[in-house]
Amino acid sequence: MHRRYDRNHIPIELLRTLVAIEAEGSFTKAGTVLGLTQSAISAQVRRFEQLVGGDVFVKSGGGLSLTPLGASIAQHARRILQINDQILSRPGAQSSERLVRIGISTTLAPGLLLPIHHKCRTSGKTHQIQLHCEDSVALSRAIEGGYLDIAVLFLSQGQTLEVMEEWLEPLVWACSPNLIVSPNERIPYLSWLNNPVDDIAISALERAGRHYLVSFATPDFNARMIAAEGGLGYTLLPERAVTDRLKIARESFLPKLPPVRIGVVVGPDFDQHAARDLVRAVIEVTRPAEPLRLVVDRTTGGTLSVARSSQLAQWR
Repeated sequence: MHRRYDRNHIPIELLRTLVAIEAEGSFTKAGTVLGLTQSAISAQVRRFEQLVGGDVFVKSGGGLSLTPLGASIAQHARRILQINDQILSRPGAQSSERLVRIGISTTLAPGLLLPIHHKCRTSGKTHQIQLHCEDSVALSRAIEGGYLDIAVLFLSQGQTLEVMEEWLEPLVWACSPNLIVSPNERIPYLSWLNNPVDDIAISALERAGRHYLVSFATPDFNARMIAAEGGLGYTLLPERAVTDRLKIARESFLPKLPPVRIGVVVGPDFDQHAARDLVRAVIEVTRPAEPLRLVVDRTTGGTLSVARSSQLAQWR
């Protein structure tokens, strides 16, 4: 009788769990990606370690990292998963419809989730569409780990993702319409922990010499929005992500902000040719009709300002 968990057979789901934990840094987050409970993930890891004869993860800096044994196995696991997924994506394998997993930044999701879903359903009729919402850091890891095919996210320096289209968008201070802060008060700031946008806000405040206090801190986007709507302080958002429950804060004591890079990226093994209509559809929905452009001072070569395309004539 065939024994599923014998020493000569490692189930593919255990390899997928190993790679997911490596990418996400915790059992809980890996479970969210894979649709499993934390206890199920823990059980899979215990079984995996029994099969390979040693620990594959160790606690590190508030999260998990691979042991030397785990790192060695993960390299092979990623190759096996790539081959497995390529086989299943061949025409006639399981279904004529190929699953395409699309990630959307939580910051952009309120305005983009439904338009992307509708556009992709009409453009990719030979594909099954699965949508995910995470912060951009998690989306980047998921793309790199092979758990997403396409993603709309904030781009940062040093990323090695394959960018299909990118643009600049204005970043603004946002707050409750009822929030009133005196110029002499410390600026109440709503911190988005472990997110690049947080670094932009803190840098802008400190560079301008503004006194501020972190009145609320969370890694959760929705909790931050609740705090902003409740009048706890100011937060940063792309201009188009400001909802009708918030206002763009234009107080003179708030420092100016640089634009942010947003883009559409694809995974390293994603078949762009087979799904080119879907990629085009995502870009069409997400890219602003009038993105920002950097205006360069031709006499010095330095950046003069940032403006929308229709405003560039005044500098030409």
